Amino acid sequence: MTGHLSAALASVLVAIAAGPAALPAQSDARVLAAVRLAQDGRIDSARASLAALEKSVSPADSAFAQVLYAQGLVAPTVDDARQRLQRVVSEYPLSTWADDAVVRLAQLEYANGDPAAAARQLEKFHGDYAASPLFPTAAVWAGRSLLRAKDSLAGCRWVSEGLGRVGQDAATRRELAKLATACGSKVVAVRDTVKPAVVQADTALPKAVTPVATAPVTVPPPAAPTVAKPESTPPPARMPAWRVQVIAAKTPAEADAQLLRAKRAGFDAIVVREGDFHKVRVGSYASRADAVAAATRVKATLGGQPFVVRDP
Repeated sequence: MTGHLSAALASVLVAIAAGPAALPAQSDARVLAAVRLAQDGRIDSARASLAALEKSVSPADSAFAQVLYAQGLVAPTVDDARQRLQRVVSEYPLSTWADDAVVRLAQLEYANGDPAAAARQLEKFHGDYAASPLFPTAAVWAGRSLLRAKDSLAGCRWVSEGLGRVGQDAATRRELAKLATACGSKVVAVRDTVKPAVVQADTALPKAVTPVATAPVTVPPPAAPTVAKPESTPPPARMPAWRVQVIAAKTPAEADAQLLRAKRAGFDAIVVREGDFHKVRVGSYASRADAVAAATRVKATLGGQPFVVRDP
């Protein structure tokens, strides 16, 4: 289906836009006002408002990604909705709205009758945004899509992982529990993939030491102590630090959004101002090898193209 939205699909998209998690907490007031128009049933007014915003907001502004995201929620056709949401993912992969956009794309494909396409979107989510707080919601839609596509093993693994991370979200827990009932014995326990290293104590007893007989030794009287003159000790040289650069934002707002996202994912992040850019960097590593290893984790969690930089 690539033309105008069917009535069923349109109702699904409007429900998505009206949901409590339609826009993240860092919403632009202008975009939020347009979404509220859609929630009130004034879809055409919402589309017109967002079209005007798209013309007035610079693509370098962090709000632009949010405009595209909201347009995807109220788009008139499946193709237009898909195109807007995909632009958020491909052009703004480190924005606050990228993980949301992947989930919405999956919901769109599922509602459009293509559970396999929905599952592919959610595999991307698992690879690029595994630390996102939306993971339990993604697990619900992955479970539905894969079970409908007859891949019950993969679907039930998603359900298991979602149940392990759902926390206090009662509604999402109920949905996952329903899917778990359908999975039955295929629901597997979620286990840690990395086990902590166990340090074993050396239990070997020291070998017995046989005393060696020695002749008596005459000890001379101690010499008068020599008082050394105090010398100034130079401060230790500053060791170079290595960091992982996540993004070079053109606006403080975009940098702040990415900084918050990195910290929520558990990274120690800072913003460095260089010229016209606000650069979000993660960690402080003693060696380049440590930073390279960290960059792999950053990419797996936050997506994008992070790279290693050295502090001067």
